[in-house]
Amino acid sequence: MPQIYSVLALVSGGKDSIFALQLCQTHGHRITALGNLTPEDQHVEELDSHCFQTVSHSMINLYPQLIDENIPVFRRKLIGRSVHTDLNYPERGVETDEIEDLRALIQFAKERVKVDAVCSGAILSDYQRLRVERICFELNLVSLSYLWKQTPQKRLLEDILNVGRIEAVLVKTAAMGLDPRKHLGETLAEVKEDLIRIEEEYGSHSCGEGGEFESLVLDAPFFTRGRLRIEESEVVETSADRFARSGHLKILRVSVKKKGKDNDGRKDKYANEECGEVVWVPDDYVATPPPPPPPTSLSLRSLDIHDDNAKLSPNVEVYLQRMNSSSSDGSNSSNSSSSSSKSSESNSISDNESRTVWLRCKNKANADEAFQELKSALKREGGIFSIEEHATMTHCYLKSMDDFGSFNAAYSRHMRAVEPSARACVALPLKDDISFILAMVLSRSKRIKSLHVASISAWAPACIGPYAQLCGAGAFLYVAGQIGMQPRNLDLESNVYEEARRCVKSCHQIREEICKNNGSEKVSFAKQAVQTTFYASSNRKTEDESVHSVSFKEYCRNHVWDPSEPYCDPLVVKEEKEEENKNTNQDVYVGGENISDMTDPDCIFMREKLSGLFMSLFLTVPMLPKNAAMEIEPILASSLVLSPNSMDEDSYTNGELCFDARTSVFGNFKETGKYIGRVNEWARILIFFERLGDEDGKDERVDVAEHFERIRETYKLAPFDATSVKVYYSEKHGTKKDAEFACRNSFNQLFDKNSSSFTKDEEKKKTRHLSPPTIAIPVVDCGYFGKDNSTTRCAFALELVFIKK
Repeated sequence: MPQIYSVLALVSGGKDSIFALQLCQTHGHRITALGNLTPEDQHVEELDSHCFQTVSHSMINLYPQLIDENIPVFRRKLIGRSVHTDLNYPERGVETDEIEDLRALIQFAKERVKVDAVCSGAILSDYQRLRVERICFELNLVSLSYLWKQTPQKRLLEDILNVGRIEAVLVKTAAMGLDPRKHLGETLAEVKEDLIRIEEEYGSHSCGEGGEFESLVLDAPFFTRGRLRIEESEVVETSADRFARSGHLKILRVSVKKKGKDNDGRKDKYANEECGEVVWVPDDYVATPPPPPPPTSLSLRSLDIHDDNAKLSPNVEVYLQRMNSSSSDGSNSSNSSSSSSKSSESNSISDNESRTVWLRCKNKANADEAFQELKSALKREGGIFSIEEHATMTHCYLKSMDDFGSFNAAYSRHMRAVEPSARACVALPLKDDISFILAMVLSRSKRIKSLHVASISAWAPACIGPYAQLCGAGAFLYVAGQIGMQPRNLDLESNVYEEARRCVKSCHQIREEICKNNGSEKVSFAKQAVQTTFYASSNRKTEDESVHSVSFKEYCRNHVWDPSEPYCDPLVVKEEKEEENKNTNQDVYVGGENISDMTDPDCIFMREKLSGLFMSLFLTVPMLPKNAAMEIEPILASSLVLSPNSMDEDSYTNGELCFDARTSVFGNFKETGKYIGRVNEWARILIFFERLGDEDGKDERVDVAEHFERIRETYKLAPFDATSVKVYYSEKHGTKKDAEFACRNSFNQLFDKNSSSFTKDEEKKKTRHLSPPTIAIPVVDCGYFGKDNSTTRCAFALELVFIKK
């Protein structure tokens, strides 16, 4: 069942805020209070606010006569100003900013009525949305924004008039094509064609989202007791610019026309006769600042898995990159405790812009202890990296999804809330004494893109908490794992096939949102995705095909955004009786050819490239969040997504991606290696190991040297450019012994200073370099899609990431 919220609706008197709160009611939420911000000087009609509409603000005093008498109206004077005008509002606020008045308004109302969500009418303004979300997060409230990203705006304008049944008049104009003397005081219905025309001619917004006009709602279904009627007004022209005149409507007299049983035959009430009561937030009321994170006192020590003398931490094991120290004569000095050695270590780490760290938390420790231990380990290292400032992608591997609530609460206490890390969360078959594993990509490169929409809307599933839909720094843009949730209520779709469609659509919406104005919205994922991980829950089944097959076909079918597909879900969704899915086992075509007919390796290779699935990893896990059937997690190449103007010049080049694939047999395994990268910049490699012989056989040899040599030859990258090494091992078709052997073997071959096959002499002489820890991740099954359109069943798969230092 959908979560039902008690909502404080922020209202300005305009069409957007009223329509938004009516949509909240449509989705089953209860409006328990209204909130409004008004100029400190009540005689001022309009403020220069970056966030709030104040024209005709005096009309809010009449709301108690218009709406349900059980809904209080709270008002707060805007004492602050638009001080912090950067896009992201800082954590813990800015004392003299107008947003602190918003905080005071919401907290004051929350202390007096039941409120667990806040509704706003933002359509395109990230500036407004992010500020509302910031306050909601700090006050433990949910943001509802059902108008968010509703485009095209002319369709939204039609919905406001026809679905919302809102009667509103223009009370401010400031745009080419709008004349204050002509248009002020006209209803939306009367001026609709002019608004659509000037949008087409001048590129403005027909809903006024660009400040073209402001409106005042006279009547709406939410006004259950009365409606407004303007009796007398005058036009105040504020600019006579011949290209774009501006002005506002000064309302001199207004009446309230009673509705229904409240209409007892009396004359209409005038504003200066009998104003309804509103609840004013005292000017000296200051919202309580959010409490700092609770202090944690721990005596745990991090674990350096590469130091044989290191003692294991009893409850939390933190794995950091080690220092490989070798002098010019090849002697190892990694255990040196001299100050010069420590200084060298710090300098070497500082040269590394990206790294992967991970921890393993045992049952006896809680998540807060684990996060604190990771912070402490990084601080002891020199504080060059921190999870608060540099986390870009976080993988949370839980033993049970029953632990998600407590884990997520701890995660929220320790991770940054502004431009946070992207995140994927799945359950794994962990050892009995392990509660969760956390793997985190840290990047010191400047954030080149962050998309964090915490508001529930009709756009894409909200990230309610300190984790983003997308976070990008350096070479990659990481998309959070997407499950098949309906954006409007965060419930799962009705069946596996609908879940798959929703997953792919959400991935597209997130990618397209960051591609706006770059001319790359409608391109295929194949043009930008450098790796995609598909998770399937072993807890969910289909009658005819595997969950992975459903995800794979849907991804192939819709790897390019369908231009006819609405950007957002409909504002009002009609409940329909669930029918059998008609797309079961439908043929899927890529490049004009049925994928079922592709059996030749070259054809399969081309199919994968065309659909963006060349670098795809299919993992089966015990369970996913909300018991979803699947989760899809793409990684994009930042230089192929963003325009040169949106990135640092040093990090942008026009080089093409370089693909490669290689299959060989070594010992008891068939090895399939897939490579993607850009020469002298970065590379990602997936190596799949399929067991050929008896699973009980003793020949456990694997060899990865040729793959690393391939990296050197093709991408001009050195072994110590590796920033992440992960091994996924299958419970069904592999053994932990296989995985441990692969980890040890790959690590030794990568970084052993005596391995001359792929470590040049001059590189041996480097005084210090870094190597990543190997992360061993147990899964139910792992593999890639083979020629029979099903996932191969591998014993284990190795994932490596190289970024030029």
